Amino acid sequence: MNINRLILGALLLGTLLLLLAACSTKNERILLVGIHSSKDVVAYNTDQGITDPEAIKKFKTLIESAAPIERKPTGTKLDSDYTVVVNNGKDSTMELGVELWQMEDGTFLIGQPLFGDPQKYSRTNSENSEKLKELLPLEEE
Repeated sequence: MNINRLILGALLLGTLLLLLAACSTKNERILLVGIHSSKDVVAYNTDQGITDPEAIKKFKTLIESAAPIERKPTGTKLDSDYTVVVNNGKDSTMELGVELWQMEDGTFLIGQPLFGDPQKYSRTNSENSEKLKELLPLEEE
C-alpha cells in the first residue's frame, strides 16, 4: 500500500473525527463537501453542511446509481475535485465517503471507499450529474 495514501487516510480520518465531534452536537446526520487545501489536507466547509434527511438520501441514491467502470480514466488527476462525506453524529460514524472528479463532459467520476485500497470507480450520467450539482454546495471552477 502506498505510504502517501496511508498518510492521507490518517489525516482525513483525524479531520473527520474532529468534524464529528464539532458538528454533531444535535446527534444528526450531516453531509459535508471538502476540497484539497493542500496535497494531503481536505478542508470541509461546515457552514454549508447539509442536514436535510431527504437531501442526504438523494445524494446516496445518486452515488449508488452511478455506472461502475473498470478503472480510473487515463489522465485523470491524482487528487479529486471534491471529497464528500456523510457523518452520523448519533453513532459517531462516517456512513459514506467518496471522492468526486468533475470530468470535462460535466459528468462525475466517483471513487470509493474513501480509505479503501483498491478504490472502485463509477461514473454518473449527465442527468444525475446535474442533480449532484444542484444538490451539493460545489465551488465554481
